[in-house]
Amino acid sequence: MFVYIGKWTFIMLKEEEKAKKYFSYRETDFATDSYFLQWRLLQDKESTDFWTSYRTLHPEQEQEIQRAVSIVESIRFNEKKFSDEEKKKAIGKLMLYMRARKRIRRIRFYSCSAAAAILTAAFLVVAPYFFYSESSMKESPRAYVIPQNQEIYLIAEDYRVFSIADQSQIVCEPDGKIVVDGEPKDSVNRHEMAEKIPNRKLVVPSGKRIFIRLPDGTKVWVNSGTTLEFPVAFAGKQRHIQVNGEVYLEVAKNKDMPFVVSSSQFEVEVLGTKFGISAYAQMKEQSVVLVEGAVQVNTRSGCQTRLQPSQLFCLEDGMVSMKAVDPYSYISWKDDVLYFNGETLQEVFFRLSKQYAVDIVWEKEMRSIRLYGKLVLEDHVEEVLDNIAVLSPIEYHVQNNKIIVNKK
Repeated sequence: MFVYIGKWTFIMLKEEEKAKKYFSYRETDFATDSYFLQWRLLQDKESTDFWTSYRTLHPEQEQEIQRAVSIVESIRFNEKKFSDEEKKKAIGKLMLYMRARKRIRRIRFYSCSAAAAILTAAFLVVAPYFFYSESSMKESPRAYVIPQNQEIYLIAEDYRVFSIADQSQIVCEPDGKIVVDGEPKDSVNRHEMAEKIPNRKLVVPSGKRIFIRLPDGTKVWVNSGTTLEFPVAFAGKQRHIQVNGEVYLEVAKNKDMPFVVSSSQFEVEVLGTKFGISAYAQMKEQSVVLVEGAVQVNTRSGCQTRLQPSQLFCLEDGMVSMKAVDPYSYISWKDDVLYFNGETLQEVFFRLSKQYAVDIVWEKEMRSIRLYGKLVLEDHVEEVLDNIAVLSPIEYHVQNNKIIVNKK
């Protein structure tokens, strides 16, 4: 049965349905919404009527909307004269781009500065000549200056010291050759050492990461603040490497030669598998997470533990614990993402200080604050701290090139 409810009643119902998605929006959600952008940039009758009505019906969100308007208005049309039709076409491209972007990206928290940066980037993608951002008209340097004097070093067995660029890919060939990003590597320096080193040593300082393929084909993603030692070629009954820090490994299978990873507190023995190790010597807790295959962890005290996929092994103050986890959340750093599931802010700040080579100081009472969620590793640590400030009661400032974090 069809019931006629009237044209205007039907339109009102459609508008109410459209409005529902905005009930929980904050300023950054509004500022990156395509329909909100249509209103602020095109100011056509349809979107203007909708948002005028919405603001009247939802005064509790007026402050959020006003802040979103400020974000959008920080991006303006270029002073060069363009026709209304050209402007409309450019804005149409922008809204299509933002709709597609929202569909393919997972939900995440943005700071106001991050939302403005997203809009600026979108404008530059779809119509670089039509827009400029106020922030782009003047330099706005970050308050924290990341030191640039720390380099990744690969120390060879013959005293050579290679300087490697951040995010490079190193391949150690079975014949001993070293190839970096597809090019054979020449030494840039020679250090006089008191004694010959038995292994090659890869030193990755805080704020850097790198990928290396070992002579047997094993792939290793090496995180910030990590030292990795390995031989020129694997020989004997075992393939043995040493780690101080954090790595993710995809071990090449060789049933006749087990692969062994040593840290300061345990050894991990495998035949061929995918797993992550977090074993910073200065941290009380060291851990192993298994993605695929099987591993056995042998502690210095003689405890032996066999892991199955999606299990996490932890060792702290000599005590062993095991639990089922989503393993990706423990190795996601290699994809520029950190996941937290109740870690204290003390643990979070330690990881960020490693990732960005920054000095973060926080109050002792903040140790009780725990963080849940996903953090995308932005280009600047301050963007990450802005996102944390959305999720937890903190604020920060920079003093003498130290980041000081306080509880709100």
